[in-house]
Amino acid sequence: MGVYFAVQFLGRLIASPTTDLDESEQLLATQQLAWGYGPQPPLYTWLQILVFAGLGVNVFALALLKNTLLFSVYLFTYLTAREIFRETRHALLATFSLLLIVLFAWESQRDQTHLVLATALAAATMFAAVRLFIRRSPSWYCLLGVLAGLGVLAKYNYAAVIVSLLLATLSLPALRPVLLDRRILLTLACFLVVTTPHVYWAWTHP
Repeated sequence: MGVYFAVQFLGRLIASPTTDLDESEQLLATQQLAWGYGPQPPLYTWLQILVFAGLGVNVFALALLKNTLLFSVYLFTYLTAREIFRETRHALLATFSLLLIVLFAWESQRDQTHLVLATALAAATMFAAVRLFIRRSPSWYCLLGVLAGLGVLAKYNYAAVIVSLLLATLSLPALRPVLLDRRILLTLACFLVVTTPHVYWAWTHP
């Protein structure tokens, strides 16, 4: 899978030196560091600022960040499937099945930014949730809250992932005690620490 994204990365560099709509937006937004940049949350722009700082403002840096995030979607899907199935073949099938979805196979390569980051964080959130269901340690409670907060900072409709995960957990008696554990307050606290500065910015910039 790493080879696949390396080829995609090189293909993007060879295909055109110009930028598409979402990439052009990042070229403008990354000129300053702020708590918000308009209708989209700021996390992708913050990450792009870091990459630009190290590699310069160019298509190479744009393509590298996006393909790294896309690779992480597949990586966390594989890790989550390994936790669930405990079998490498099924985990690989789950991972490569993502290539059957147009969003991953084409649209994300063509012109997506915030959605790519939100999807990567959704995959990471699912992995953290599965590990929490198995381990139930304070560190996984905290990590789940951090990832949930970062997901909201990636794209607002990531909130649907949080709601779906909560409803799914509540529907399963074996997992319900995870939410009823007082350590879930660690998750909430971490979530609020991550999201509060941007929420305040959004509230004061209607």
